[in-house]
Amino acid sequence: MFAAHGQVFWRLGLGMAACNVFGARLGTRTALRRGAAFIRATLLCVVAALIVKLCLDQLRL
Repeated sequence: MFAAHGQVFWRLGLGMAACNVFGARLGTRTALRRGAAFIRATLLCVVAALIVKLCLDQLRL
């Protein structure tokens, strides 16, 4: 529907798709090389960072 009406940014979409494929491959290789402990630690760090960011955003209101 959007493509039929010319409302798609093809360059941006293709760039995002290429980065998505690259990131997925990199993430898979890292997970297979470093194992579950690394993935768990990384996930916990990301979740902690998001919690801190959300708290800071709420305090700045």
